[in-house]
Amino acid sequence: MRKICCLLFAVFILCISASCYQRKETRISQPVIMPAIQSPEDIDDYIGEKGYEILESKGKTEEYTLDKKRVYNNWQIWAVQYPEPDHYLGKEISIYSYIIRNHPLDDKSPNKKTYLSVMICENTIIGGYSSPYYEEKDISLVPIGGVYSLEGKNFEEIKNINFDRWRKRFIKKYE
Repeated sequence: MRKICCLLFAVFILCISASCYQRKETRISQPVIMPAIQSPEDIDDYIGEKGYEILESKGKTEEYTLDKKRVYNNWQIWAVQYPEPDHYLGKEISIYSYIIRNHPLDDKSPNKKTYLSVMICENTIIGGYSSPYYEEKDISLVPIGGVYSLEGKNFEEIKNINFDRWRKRFIKKYE
């Protein structure tokens, strides 16, 4: 009887472990549906729907055709995106930037604000990135790195892979 109980307990623990592992695997791979936009005001609405308050709109801050060199040079940004950059190679990317508040990164900034950049391709929001906002007088406090997803998530929360393994694959693919 004791052996049967031990065996059942071991099977129970194994099932729970497998269940947790599978849940982690599927959590990351779920598709992210990004909204289509017709005008910059639609981006403002998207930001507002996320619960963020726009303090200042910087407008379109950058526009470029995505190529492998740009992907490689901006690896920190692509590390916190759900879609892979391959989908957008050769296409025009526009960046719209904002200073916002009510964002998860506000607490990492001395002035409780966040800098948010939204990436647009073919009239669709494809992602973006955020970082704590620092004014010029606070520039010496800016940490190294510090690029997060639109929602303030870091690499580990976005990707389902060891960072070193991801980085090696990324370099090999885009170098």
